[in-house]
Amino acid sequence: ENRMSARQITQVLTWMEQQGELFPDFLGSLPASGWDGTLKKRMKKSSDLAGVVRAKTGTLTDPITVAGMAGYFRHPSEGWVAFTMLSNGLEGRGQPGLLDLRNAQDDAIKAIFK
Repeated sequence: ENRMSARQITQVLTWMEQQGELFPDFLGSLPASGWDGTLKKRMKKSSDLAGVVRAKTGTLTDPITVAGMAGYFRHPSEGWVAFTMLSNGLEGRGQPGLLDLRNAQDDAIKAIFK
């Protein structure tokens, strides 16, 4: 019954970034794109993105397919930027595959760095 919006999750992440001494440890606890955890196999095709994204992922498959990713990406000029992506199917319709949702999220991150 977690009903947090993407905006609310991003607000929590933005607040955490402002917590001085705590932020480096918090950031270090999140998996890194292309390196470890749930992001180890994601964004690997682009060597420019290895380690650039630090985020937590999550999935649901019932009653609808949901793929979520929330955390930070290291922007070349803006520094760490908090983000949240919640991608899902619609109830009563054919559900998208989790891989399709994850690939769309990865593509969105890649587009920022082009």
